[in-house]
Amino acid sequence: MKLRALRFITAALLPLSPALCAATDSPVSISGFGTAGVSCFSSSTADYAFNVLPWGPGRSKGCDAGLDSNLGVQMDVKLSPALELGLQAVSERRPDRSFTPDPTVAQLRWHPDEAWTVRLGRAPFASFLYSESRQVRYAMPWVRPPVEVYGLAPVFSFDGIEVLHRRDIASWHAELHAGLGTTRVTSPANNSTEVILRSIGIPPPPSNTRQISHLRANYGFFNATLQRATTQFKLGYTAGRVKADYGAFESFLATLRTLPDGNAVADDLDVNKKLIHLVTAGMRHENGDWLLMSEMSASFSTSSALRKQFGAYVTLGRSVGAWTPYATLARRWTRGPEGDSRAGFLEPTLIALYRGQHTDDTSLSLGMAWAAQPRLTVKAQMDWIRPDHNSLGPYRNFGPDYNLAQPGTGRLFTLNFDFLF
Repeated sequence: MKLRALRFITAALLPLSPALCAATDSPVSISGFGTAGVSCFSSSTADYAFNVLPWGPGRSKGCDAGLDSNLGVQMDVKLSPALELGLQAVSERRPDRSFTPDPTVAQLRWHPDEAWTVRLGRAPFASFLYSESRQVRYAMPWVRPPVEVYGLAPVFSFDGIEVLHRRDIASWHAELHAGLGTTRVTSPANNSTEVILRSIGIPPPPSNTRQISHLRANYGFFNATLQRATTQFKLGYTAGRVKADYGAFESFLATLRTLPDGNAVADDLDVNKKLIHLVTAGMRHENGDWLLMSEMSASFSTSSALRKQFGAYVTLGRSVGAWTPYATLARRWTRGPEGDSRAGFLEPTLIALYRGQHTDDTSLSLGMAWAAQPRLTVKAQMDWIRPDHNSLGPYRNFGPDYNLAQPGTGRLFTLNFDFLF
């Protein structure tokens, strides 16, 4: 239990804590983290992938050492008793298959007193229990966060300003966290649209017409955390407007506007400047050697092009000496329109648009974490992943013989070495 608690404390403190600099006489503190791992997926007709990665283990190659592997370095510089600079760079797989380091934290932190902190610059997106340390897998109980929940916000950081306020409420310690920020997301071309079109009898376009989509979101957020001893609750709400740059979708809207009722339908579908909401809730409780965690999230928009998506998981684990076996049950589901008769002859394309957001699945994960050394944890995890019928699930890079109607159950095995230095 003590080792697991240490990892959780590290999750909260390692990327951001002002105490890291104060713990030594030097005004500069440098630390690092990383994961060396390999994952093997049972499917030969699709790859397992998460966030915006277009490929992973499976059809591309049975086993892949780049799914979770990363290396990060953090530096905190104390400029004055109330002002510090925080930097973090992480090298991990990018959509272009490179491991070019990415600056995920670059911020000034001002502490006017012990209760308040103002942060300006690039910071972690902080809606989930582990989102502020999402890339520090040593601090997590699993090999990676459940994609059914964390995949609803596939971003690690944002640029903006945030304010944190800490106070005690009775026997609870509360932290209120609010801010304004902007995020850019680039989604590489993939063939999921082609799979959907084939499933409804529409010939897909040539593969060389696949396009990269770019999205920019400006938003505000508010998170509230309550903690007492080994029990923690967290609530989060994010609302923002997006600007999307995807030529194929813009062309579809332009064609739609030529129809008698097309303008109304296109206005409903247009995502630009429409509100998108993300609501999150999570809890974490330790009782002796037992660990119970659960999170849920919901994403919805005022644009009819974006369907409502929900995710939830529950994790149960128990420490036995240096060993911690655990199990996670997770679920993703989607709700919303399936089509619109006002689209006329373009309705099949609209149906394909909606089905392309159908990533519903159920997964069961069984794992074992071994605290081999104080700064090294070895984790082995087996996932059974079952997408719903006619659902893409967490898959990419589909083969021509992929059965979307009956996707079956995929098995993903992962062995990770998580470390700090």
